[in-house]
Amino acid sequence: MSTQTQTKLGGSGESLGPPVIEGTPGYGLWLPVLLAAAAGLVMFGAFPPLDAGALAWLALVVFFFALSQCRRPSWGFLTGLIYGVFFFGPLTLYISRFGFVPWALLTLVEALFFGLLGYLGAGLNVLPRPGTRAVGLASLWVLFEYLRAHRGSLSLTLGDVYYTQWAELSLLQLASLGGGHLVTFVMALLTAALATVAAAWLPLPLYRPPGMGPIFARDAARSLLLVYAVLFFGFFWGSWAYRAGQRAIAAADEKKGLLVGYAQAAVPTSGFGRSEDIPQAAEAYFRLTETLPHGLHLIVWPETAIPAVLDANPEYRERLQALAKRCKCYVLAGTNLQAPEGRLFNTLLLFDPQGRLTDQYAKTHLVLFGEYVPWRDRLPWLKRFPIRDFDYAPGEELKVMHAAGVRFAPLICFEALFPQLTRQVCRQGAELLVFCTSDVWAQGTYELSQHSRTAIVRAVEARRYVVRVATDGESMIVSPFGNRWGILPIGQPGIEAQTVHPIRALSVYHRLGDAPLLIFCCAAWLAAGWAAAASKKGQGQ
Repeated sequence: MSTQTQTKLGGSGESLGPPVIEGTPGYGLWLPVLLAAAAGLVMFGAFPPLDAGALAWLALVVFFFALSQCRRPSWGFLTGLIYGVFFFGPLTLYISRFGFVPWALLTLVEALFFGLLGYLGAGLNVLPRPGTRAVGLASLWVLFEYLRAHRGSLSLTLGDVYYTQWAELSLLQLASLGGGHLVTFVMALLTAALATVAAAWLPLPLYRPPGMGPIFARDAARSLLLVYAVLFFGFFWGSWAYRAGQRAIAAADEKKGLLVGYAQAAVPTSGFGRSEDIPQAAEAYFRLTETLPHGLHLIVWPETAIPAVLDANPEYRERLQALAKRCKCYVLAGTNLQAPEGRLFNTLLLFDPQGRLTDQYAKTHLVLFGEYVPWRDRLPWLKRFPIRDFDYAPGEELKVMHAAGVRFAPLICFEALFPQLTRQVCRQGAELLVFCTSDVWAQGTYELSQHSRTAIVRAVEARRYVVRVATDGESMIVSPFGNRWGILPIGQPGIEAQTVHPIRALSVYHRLGDAPLLIFCCAAWLAAGWAAAASKKGQGQ
């Protein structure tokens, strides 16, 4: 039987909060669904093109509050699914240029993850302690964020919450301790605590499970204060680490650095990454490189800067060799290579100052349907969509190259989205990260901005300089603390030259990986789930 309880503190008669209706039915399913749709749209606003990172905090509060209004797990599934559709639909709208079906399928696949998250999250509503509920929700969010990045060929990190904080460098420094997922956990913990306080204290006829009474409301407020303390210390440490890093960068000896030049041609293409005029693209890079300053140690061109099979166009190989000799430095250029058996590789070639080809790297992690189509011969209807009419083959392994005494690791386009790859090459000895990307298929869309933000997080996670060179933008140097230098804006051709410094020490995150955070989140979720089951049993449900 529902009872109305006026919250009191001790026996003083002092009101602790608004009246709390225990076990009330609330507004029904339409409220969490409506809130979830709003949360999805608000979260989209935290990413490019609006790029208002502060909105991510609001979106999480609204979503967690929506889950608190779900009376059963099935409601939570629908709530999470609606959030995913209204978030990933707009976020990946640029995929619709390949057709409605690919965009709709991608949106649905991503939304299903949040549907399952909502199903499990709604089951925590019966927890008698708000702190346990907040930690459980935050842990659940991180675990699903991690799963999205580790599902084989369907892996994706675009849409992860921590990317929205690329400009909040004090908070972002936490990524060097536990990766971007640690930033997400801190955000999710605070917002889940806020949502719990709102659910307990708002003077509205909301859904409040049995047990959400005076003690729950009091404990919710206390838990929020504790979470604020955690966030404060996180910001305090991050600010200290950032300022210390800025002093170290300022004191670095320029003579011991690597002077890197890079070119961005921003050549318009007539198809989805399939330039109809190979000479136009290649000539743009040769022409721009001639204007770079002398004394460079390394020149970097983006992925497929020469959009041709180099084996069938030996004149370009000869010109690259001549360029390296003339500039008296190493040249890293993107092109295509073909193996004797006919397989085609998305490749980066490294030429030394004598014009010799000293190393090459073939992209190992390919984009599903972007660079290869499984069962192409069995699915002839795919020809109706504007996808490549050929498949790339994956390279054998990640590579650490050497240039002017510095060990650097090149990653191509999609590979820079995954922290486990940058961790792997840094543990192999990479002192510098070089990201080469094309993204010409997305010209004119906000995918270019979304993609460029990922390099900032990877730099902080690794505590490495990142040289990011793109065909259409945004090309830049990112410091180990997230500063951006030498930016070439999207769609604007140009050149830049910046000095970077090799760093040998591994960050805490690269030494320990995701294991500590994942173990904590798994333990917290299991504890919360056990407590929820015990609470249901105690209520006779």
